[in-house]
Amino acid sequence: MRQRCAVSTLSQTIKQPVPPYVRTNVTEDGMADGAADVRWMTYDEVAEALGIARESARQLVIRKHWARRKGNDGRARIAVPEEALPIPPAPSDATSVSTSPPLPGTSVDTAVDTAVDTSVSTAHAIESRIQVAVLEAELKVLREVLEEMKRDRDRWHEEAVRRRPWWPWARAG
Repeated sequence: MRQRCAVSTLSQTIKQPVPPYVRTNVTEDGMADGAADVRWMTYDEVAEALGIARESARQLVIRKHWARRKGNDGRARIAVPEEALPIPPAPSDATSVSTSPPLPGTSVDTAVDTAVDTSVSTAHAIESRIQVAVLEAELKVLREVLEEMKRDRDRWHEEAVRRRPWWPWARAG
């Protein structure tokens, strides 16, 4: 009996290759790694979330090879990866946008809307200025490249029209 136990503990310590059909990526909660990164949705929910038709959602599931299961209600549930779902817009905090008090005779909502519009237009103006600066830098580089190409063209033109003796191996002179 003792030898049998010694042999069994010895075989447990020896690492044997795991067959490919055995799942090794199972976590403590019994779910496979990455399983928390999916949402189980019906075809209608997938279509609504992605803004496409139901049939398009069905074709997408087939094309992407997303897992399908039958739900308790008999409808198919699709394991949609979180990366495939659009990110919902973050709720804006209106109090952090407006730092100035509302003007007399206006409601708080109007003041908040004005502050939001002002901050959005300021952000657009800054973004536009950055784009203009990038485009001006690209234009400067392209003009330098163009001038270099013109000099190279002129050099080759001069070489092409230079007089040469008609006999290629005759000495000049």
